[in-house]
Amino acid sequence: MSRRLPEVSSWLDHVAVPFEPPGLVPALREAAVVGLAAAIRTTRELNLATHAIARSLVLHAGFRAVYLEGTIDTGAGLDRYVTTGAGDPFRLVRASQGFVRTAETLEFVRWLREYNVEHPDDPARVVHADDDPAPVSLAAVEDHLADVDLRWRERTGSSIVHLGGMTHMIVGDPRTLSPYSQTGRSAGAVLRGALGVDYHAIALTAGSGHAPLPVPEVPEDFFESALDRLPLPSLMLPLRVGAAAPPAVSRWLRTPLRIRCVGPNYDPERAADFHLTAGPTNEAIDTIVHIQRVTPTSQLLDPSGTAPARVSRARTSGSRALEPR
Repeated sequence: MSRRLPEVSSWLDHVAVPFEPPGLVPALREAAVVGLAAAIRTTRELNLATHAIARSLVLHAGFRAVYLEGTIDTGAGLDRYVTTGAGDPFRLVRASQGFVRTAETLEFVRWLREYNVEHPDDPARVVHADDDPAPVSLAAVEDHLADVDLRWRERTGSSIVHLGGMTHMIVGDPRTLSPYSQTGRSAGAVLRGALGVDYHAIALTAGSGHAPLPVPEVPEDFFESALDRLPLPSLMLPLRVGAAAPPAVSRWLRTPLRIRCVGPNYDPERAADFHLTAGPTNEAIDTIVHIQRVTPTSQLLDPSGTAPARVSRARTSGSRALEPR
């Protein structure tokens, strides 16, 4: 991507702007579901960016439902806490999946509660499914994630911001995960099929840093490498530009997507192997947010100073499909 055409370089220089979450609101105000697709779940900066986008949608676009991936066992309790104040948010976040057990997530959950205290007649909810069996394959995970969003939307009429992973929330039918050799339809593709343009996929990508394992510079053949060379430490770029883009840019945006996607068993020595591929880039992603340098999230610790074991109902060996991607 670093060898892109001059027309593409010029377009990026003019269209990419500093990341300011309220600036996304006009394009998202009419969406039914906004999927936030993080390339790396365990970085502070990408977590804070997703939370900032979600807060802007709640505050300025009327969104009243937040889906936190990784809370299949704790979502109902989190919803009860943010709507009524009942329960212990620390224990609920700590009992969620590993990538959710962070100080950043706890701060966001507490913000949702504060918002609802100030707006008791128009609360923001935490999306959850009651008594659904835990999916044990990646294909089942994708269908389950989309189904929960669609059922919540049908039942409540609320617009949903879905805080998720790159694997799930980009629009890929199919999309392939490497080095796992897993190919299938993403939850984002299911949502696009059901909602059309009312599903908006935002990819959140990173340049380099630690998460906490080292994250080397983006390989040149990954889409976000073009963004990592712009003079903006954090930026946002619309990809749903249609006829407004010059012909060379349109051709570039229609090339197949290849983008970093850090998942289980990540090995920094083989960082380039951890990626996702899908159809045309501007069909898989509507908007991209890129942050050049990242640091690890702050893991929640119990009073003894150690990270607790997860408290949840038992899963089968297929539960790896639910781990961070």
